[in-house]
Amino acid sequence: MFPIIPSVVPAKAITATSMDTPGGPLELSTMRYGPYFVAMNGSEEESFDYQVPGDMRGKMATELLTGERQELEDAVIPPASSKVFVLDAGT
Repeated sequence: MFPIIPSVVPAKAITATSMDTPGGPLELSTMRYGPYFVAMNGSEEESFDYQVPGDMRGKMATELLTGERQELEDAVIPPASSKVFVLDAGT
């Protein structure tokens, strides 16, 4: 049997640095969480333009839902979809 070791919370925890829902939860929502950037479109009919945070723009990232690597740029997100990006290590 393994001993029970209490959880240790690191001194520097990553927290959300920005979240934006200008039209409410059923439209465009974006969130930055450390090296992650999330864009969610809650509308079933409308596409929205989303903006990547300035310090992430132009850096290489992996889109976690597809596994594709790409340079992060402002783009359009289609209805009822989400995109989740994580910056490449060392960027």
